[in-house]
Amino acid sequence: MEGKRLKPAGWLISCIAFPLGLGLFIGGLFMGYYTDVFSMFWNPLTPQGLIWVAIGTVGLLIMWGGGRKAARLKDDGLRYDAEIINISSSNNVNYVRIGGYSASGRVECAYVNQQGERCLVRSRMLLVRGGDSADTLAAVVYVDRDDPKRYAVEVFRKTASAQGFDRDYR
Repeated sequence: MEGKRLKPAGWLISCIAFPLGLGLFIGGLFMGYYTDVFSMFWNPLTPQGLIWVAIGTVGLLIMWGGGRKAARLKDDGLRYDAEIINISSSNNVNYVRIGGYSASGRVECAYVNQQGERCLVRSRMLLVRGGDSADTLAAVVYVDRDDPKRYAVEVFRKTASAQGFDRDYR
């Protein structure tokens, strides 16, 4: 049933900001070394590069921290299949896309716990495509056994076989 897992929003931030920052920083060092106008560290590119490297590092830390929490709950917690209720985009304008992805969004879903109660949960910020809907996505919720307020939501794109497509290769 589970297909490809959606990437967290920190992944896109890291993939853009970190290489951009490294390029600006190294370019600034070369520019400061080979020109007489700027010193090695006091030129326009080096501080910009450091800022972008810092932004990329923060994106990586956010992504890895959420992944470690999900892995811990996956090993020790309870697993529930969830029904996707809503996909909310963080940007109010739906036509903003970065590389085929919406800037970011959260998936709101519901699951039924062991006591028979329906619980509503929200995922962390994920990269969702414009065509993603409740029919094309599936969610799994991992809940801590001791504290039900600690949970992690994994959202998957359903594979073609899980969606029930009949492929005819004649």
